[in-house]
Amino acid sequence: MNAYYTAGVNNTGSHMFDLLGFFFGDAVWIEGFFSKNVSRKEGDPNVDGLIMFKSGVYATFQTCDVKDYLIFELNCFLQKGRIVLKDSGFNVDYYNICESKFYSGYKELYKDRHGFKTKYKRNFMTNAVEHLVRCINNKKESTSSGDDGLKALALIEACIVSARNDGKRIYLLDKKEKR
Repeated sequence: MNAYYTAGVNNTGSHMFDLLGFFFGDAVWIEGFFSKNVSRKEGDPNVDGLIMFKSGVYATFQTCDVKDYLIFELNCFLQKGRIVLKDSGFNVDYYNICESKFYSGYKELYKDRHGFKTKYKRNFMTNAVEHLVRCINNKKESTSSGDDGLKALALIEACIVSARNDGKRIYLLDKKEKR
């Protein structure tokens, strides 16, 4: 799993960490390194690093320079295929595993021509408010809870502490929770 973002670990990185937690569960540890790529927000550094999740998934995250371009992408290599969230999550590519056309006995990833279609409007705040109203009206829990937000913030803080300490591994779960 590889993630790419711009515009600061507290700004865009918070959404990346939240999404990684949504997909892969609780993080066991994180290692962070300050990036030379700027975030344009004083006090909100860009940080590159590695996370290990309780599920056994490892994820790298890397920043790009926001003065060059905006990016928010996740590239997930899975046992049964590959998923790429691109264009800030508005487009998704899915790759199936198929027998290789070129190498006998091997399998390769081939892009699914149908892809994923979304009904979401390109207005994040409107979508978020509409979702919360539906949850209240239907007495259901939100897709993203306050606890999820706290976990993302804990990852950000641990990431920055790690970067301040030359990439020292910071554990987020105690020994009993790591199992």
